[in-house]
Amino acid sequence: GDLVGLLVERSIEMIVGILGILKSGAAYLPIDVTYPNERIDYLLEDGKVALLLTQSEYLLGLSHYDGSLFALDEELEGLATPTDNPPRVNKPTDLAYVIYTSGTTGRPKGVMVEHTSVVNYITWANGYYFSSGQSSTLFTSLSFDLTITNLFATLFRGDILRVLSPTDLSVTIEEVFRHSGVVKLTPSHLQLLSSLGLSETAVEVVIVGGEVLSKGQVKELELLNDQLQIYNEYGPTEATVGSSVCKVMSDAEQITIGRPIGNTVIYVVDDWLNQQPIGVVGEILIGGTGLARGYLHQEDLTEEKFIRNPFGEGRLYKTGDLGYWNGEGALEYLGRKDDQVKLRGYRIELGEIERVLLEYAGVSQAVVLLQEGLDDEKQIVGYYVKGGDMDEGLLRDHLQAWLPAYMIPGVLVALEHLPLTPNGKIDKQSLPGIDQLERDQSYVSPATDTERQLVEIWEQVLGREEIGVEDNFFELGGHSLKAVQLVSRVQQQLGVDMELRDVFTYFTVRSLADQLERAQAAGRQAHYEAIVPVSYQDYYLVSHGQRR
Repeated sequence: GDLVGLLVERSIEMIVGILGILKSGAAYLPIDVTYPNERIDYLLEDGKVALLLTQSEYLLGLSHYDGSLFALDEELEGLATPTDNPPRVNKPTDLAYVIYTSGTTGRPKGVMVEHTSVVNYITWANGYYFSSGQSSTLFTSLSFDLTITNLFATLFRGDILRVLSPTDLSVTIEEVFRHSGVVKLTPSHLQLLSSLGLSETAVEVVIVGGEVLSKGQVKELELLNDQLQIYNEYGPTEATVGSSVCKVMSDAEQITIGRPIGNTVIYVVDDWLNQQPIGVVGEILIGGTGLARGYLHQEDLTEEKFIRNPFGEGRLYKTGDLGYWNGEGALEYLGRKDDQVKLRGYRIELGEIERVLLEYAGVSQAVVLLQEGLDDEKQIVGYYVKGGDMDEGLLRDHLQAWLPAYMIPGVLVALEHLPLTPNGKIDKQSLPGIDQLERDQSYVSPATDTERQLVEIWEQVLGREEIGVEDNFFELGGHSLKAVQLVSRVQQQLGVDMELRDVFTYFTVRSLADQLERAQAAGRQAHYEAIVPVSYQDYYLVSHGQRR
């Protein structure tokens, strides 16, 4: 039950350290060597770590640590080789490891996971390995519980575990896909595949977890191997790696997070812990063997998040995630409960916008943030990674078909890749703010009467001068309320019919002027005549009498 710190790079010594700690009856506390010294000091102090296994190159950075140190790379050779197998001292309810995750207070919190929870998950994960001798690769940080799958499921079976030392992430991903039979990674790792130029892969099974998996990323995988088995796994650290799983089929309309794994129960509830009916969104609660003991030295937080099960025995973990059960009995994930923002009187779930972005065929990754832009105006900004050539106008058509105007991102930012944290998740803090985005064009003056009139209206609505005809309305501080003002003034001053959605489609002076002139010439309005919902995933967008 003691905690032993493990501050080592991915290496054979790391595996030796883990097995030694567990064999002794202690639990390991992984510490990433890339963490800043302040965070390392905090983990060692908060975990009350009396013994730290490390490597010699990190000893000098541990000046504030007063516990025992053991440099695995130097001191292992000096140990006597045991002649017998030490007896097993662990019980199923003893701690196996403590992993620290981000905390709402700004301080990380340690999640205590017991042996029985790890064994339950690994026993389930063995089902991913459908033949003997399938190798796996350890390439993620031990401080990220995604690593548990690649590490323990492989050793549990006696298969080959390849340990990659830290290097360029693109090189790492290429190594993984060339030499692994089974791999566990995040969707953000998959974004690197398109730039590698791989035509084939040794991978037979891909398990994806940690973030939302998009259809574009699934197609990217299937190009490498149309026989590839893909599993979408969901679960917080507090419920031991994975709590539900979905085998992804290539023809699936929607990628869900599936159904609970063995010895696991999942409920979707409202704010008063009433179970939600099929199709109704609520908070996801998880119970069963995989539940962690709680948070280290934080009894109040443990009581708040790990509650008594009102529907049966044991406890439930309040994930803070939103989802709903669909008609097929699978769980649909909708993002974080705390991703809800309030903008100009509307309550908005950023996760819902992300989901709609990801449903567009040309988007492989997406994240949506509420950013503070020009004149301290808050804007919804959508960041996305596109696969191949893609028309932003068609993407906006897609958003308008599914979202009300106040939820449509005013600014869409296409990036080659999204920045990642050391754990392979999207690093939202490193995304560029509105004030950091460079304009793609310099000032372009109006050339027609319509353009000149529109520039004057834009300057009135936005409170700006020298607006060019290629400037983006939303990048200049426009939003849904100002778009309403814009439409009203255009109708009054130009005497033409215009709808709010036109602002989101024709968001430069030039494109809007061209559209208004075409509409006037044709003698009819230029807007979408009807949007007819057919099902959750299918719709017809009727524009000028033609289906698109």
